[in-house]
Amino acid sequence: MQVRVFESPDMASGLKQIKKELGPDALILSTRTVRGGALGLLGKPMLEITAAVDHDFTPAPGRQPGQAAKPPETGKEPRPGGFRQVVDDEVLPWLHQQPAKAEPQPPAPPAATAAPPASPAPRPPSPPSSDGQRLWFSAALQPTIDLGTLPAPAFGLGGSLAMRWYPIVARVGATWLVGVEETVDGRPDAGGDFDMWALYPGLCLTPWHTARAGSRRAWNVTVDLCTDLELGQMRGEGSGVRNPDAGSALWVTPLLSSQLELALHRWISLRVGLAAGAPLLRPDFVLQRVGIVHAANPIIGRGTIGAGAVF
Repeated sequence: MQVRVFESPDMASGLKQIKKELGPDALILSTRTVRGGALGLLGKPMLEITAAVDHDFTPAPGRQPGQAAKPPETGKEPRPGGFRQVVDDEVLPWLHQQPAKAEPQPPAPPAATAAPPASPAPRPPSPPSSDGQRLWFSAALQPTIDLGTLPAPAFGLGGSLAMRWYPIVARVGATWLVGVEETVDGRPDAGGDFDMWALYPGLCLTPWHTARAGSRRAWNVTVDLCTDLELGQMRGEGSGVRNPDAGSALWVTPLLSSQLELALHRWISLRVGLAAGAPLLRPDFVLQRVGIVHAANPIIGRGTIGAGAVF
C-alpha cells in the first residue's frame, strides 16, 4: 500500500492533487487543518490530507494529468463512479462523523511586567549630559576680599564670562579692589590712598562633580581648579605733604584658585572660591621726604562668593 500526505488550501484542490498523484482509486485516510510559518502561528491555514492506494500508481504513457486510467483487466466489474464515488461513499460520511477541530489560537502575550529599576549612572569625567548638552556659557558676579595686594584687607568686586566644555573651562574676568588708605610709621598725617584693577584670562579643569557632566539639575556640586594671569594697574595718591603726587604701576600676577559651584536652580548657582598668587612686579610707592608708603606682599590671597548664571 502506498500512503501519501498532501497539503492544499481546500478540499477540492486537495482531491484534485490526490487523483493526479495516486489515481482514481485512492482512499482518504484522514484530514486536518494545519498552519505553516514560524511556530505555526503566522502561516496561512492549510488542509492536510492523508491518502492511500492499494498499488503504486504510475500514469500511463501519453495520458494527460488528471485523465482517468483504464481499469485493469481483473475479471471483476469496476467500481461504479470511480474516484468521486469513493469520496461520496466513504470520505464524506467519515468527515461528518469527525468532531470539528478548533484552530490553534496564538498564545496570549505575556503580562506586562514592571521595568527593573535603572542602575545609577557612573561618574566618568566627561560623558554626555542627560540634557544632551556638554557645552555651556556662564557669567558670574562675585564680591571679593583681598589680603596682601593693598596695604590693608581690601574689598572689591569680580566678574567673569566662561565657556565650559566638560571637563575644560575657558574664562575671562575682571577684578577691582576699592581704595585703601595707608600712613607712614611716625607720620600719621602722611600717607596715601591705593586701589587696583586687573583683567585676566584663565583656564580651569573640572576634576569632580556629583552629576553627569553637563547636567544642570538643582543641588549638583561642581569643583573647578583654575589658573589665571592678572594684568592690570595699581594706583596710589599721596596725602599729608606739601606737594602730594599720584602714580601707578603695572600689576602682573599669576593666580591658582579653586571654585565650588552649587546649582540652586537649572540656570542659577552659588559660587565660592579661594585663590593665591605671587606678584611678578612689586613696585614701591614713595612719598618724597617721607619714605615708602606701600609695596605689595610677595604672596597674596583672595576669597570670593557670589552668583552665577548659565545660558
